[in-house]
Amino acid sequence: MRHIEITSYTGKVFPAVIPTVEDRIVHRAMRRAVEPILERHVLADWVSAYRPRRNRITALRQAEQHLAAGRQWVADVDVAGASAGGSSEQFVDWLAVHVADGSFLRLFRRAVEALPTPLVPGSGLWPVLFHLRLSQVDALLADWPIVRFADNYLIFAADELGAVAAFDALTAALATVQMQPHPRKSRIRPPHQANTEDLFLIDG
Repeated sequence: MRHIEITSYTGKVFPAVIPTVEDRIVHRAMRRAVEPILERHVLADWVSAYRPRRNRITALRQAEQHLAAGRQWVADVDVAGASAGGSSEQFVDWLAVHVADGSFLRLFRRAVEALPTPLVPGSGLWPVLFHLRLSQVDALLADWPIVRFADNYLIFAADELGAVAAFDALTAALATVQMQPHPRKSRIRPPHQANTEDLFLIDG
């Protein structure tokens, strides 16, 4: 793989890789095998992005339903470093919960270990690895009124105390996979700041 640096339009510089043709073929085949399993058994209905027919519009519609139900306070958490961290061992273990084929898991391990880091952008496996990691957090939050778009979580509450409790619960869930809220992008939104179209904005 060729190692490069990419500058986003927000000015952030981050490492990425350009896979070889062989890597692309293998990664795509593995992703096509794993994604249906994630769809059936792992990803919650309230998770959008990097999924078929699940995008920002889907997430906004779900958010609007919570707001319309009177949950006007929002714990808005953008995950810091969602594309960094995690070990190949962790990702294999997370997948092994849902995949029993030992030969496939060995190939998956080989592919992940060949990456500079498991979540480096550019890999054809990136969407699978991204959701595998955050699904560990999602499982701890299933009882909350919640919507996730990519690495941005919104938990809805009827009052400020509920939003603060939700923020704390989400922070604790993220810590289980060595992640935390982005200090600048995460906040408690009072009702006057919970306009639907202002949610899930890039760098918002």
